[in-house]
Amino acid sequence: MRSLINEEREMSNELTSIGNAGDGWEAASQDNSDRVLHGHLLKFADWRWTYGQEGTVLNIGTCLQALGTISAWVKWEDGKPAKHILMNGTAKIQREELGDDNELEWEAGPDGKPRDPWQYTKYVYLFEPKSAEAFTWSTSSSSGRQVVFDLASQIQRKRFGGRHVIPIVELGAAEMKTKYGRKSKPVLKVVSWLEPNHEPEVKSTPRQLINRDLDDAIPF
Repeated sequence: MRSLINEEREMSNELTSIGNAGDGWEAASQDNSDRVLHGHLLKFADWRWTYGQEGTVLNIGTCLQALGTISAWVKWEDGKPAKHILMNGTAKIQREELGDDNELEWEAGPDGKPRDPWQYTKYVYLFEPKSAEAFTWSTSSSSGRQVVFDLASQIQRKRFGGRHVIPIVELGAAEMKTKYGRKSKPVLKVVSWLEPNHEPEVKSTPRQLINRDLDDAIPF
């Protein structure tokens, strides 16, 4: 009995020591903080939002917090991203500075034609507060980049005056007419705004996946 009591005391002391020094979760979460992708890779194609290698569908109408975005030139090799050159928002790198200009050496794209290995790409970091799952939407299409630009402009207008609000966006899809016929384009519709440590300012949303305890967010 004494041995058991001593073991319990030792374990309690160890847990107390860990608690005083931090439980390690915050440090562990920073191990891959320099990665471009965080959480599930989110994609949009053919009127659907999907994530993960199995292509799990994320339903239209799902609401997520939009925490931040970055831009990068991504070089593709053998159908996979091989190199990222991140933009800092001020010194923008032009395509002609990246090399790989010989189209005869380019790999074939989905349409069978040579495809530029360097793709200008936007990454949007999204967060579902109930499950604490993170998603990274990657888009290099002109329609996708326009969605990010429009969202960023809306956020900047809302933040005019110094209010640091975070948009809650609803995943959607819309029709887009192209020379190839009727296609779909992604939609990120702002349905409400979250101000950290304050009640959310709701516009109109059928689903309110709002985290009222969010301390901060990745700035745009």
